[in-house]
Amino acid sequence: MFVPPGGPLLTPQSDVICPFCLLGVKQLLIALEQYNSAHPTLPLRADIRLLPFQLNPALTDQPVDRRTYLRDKIGPRADAMSKAMADKMATMGYQL
Repeated sequence: MFVPPGGPLLTPQSDVICPFCLLGVKQLLIALEQYNSAHPTLPLRADIRLLPFQLNPALTDQPVDRRTYLRDKIGPRADAMSKAMADKMATMGYQL
């Protein structure tokens, strides 16, 4: 496996409005930080490049209420999922 001089190249795909993508990238950064704290003599430096991903190519430039969109897409469990996501984002320092 080729490892660039700065460290391994990580290229996660991420949609700019997807809270799951945001959490995943944040958790990756936290994991790298925790590893480096636990292994100060063998730090891991990764080159992270986010690749664009369009989660819903059918979206238009017209604003859509997030709750309505999620209820239409996911159904009755959308409210519970939104609450769980907001709680998780709050633990990571974000407000949804």
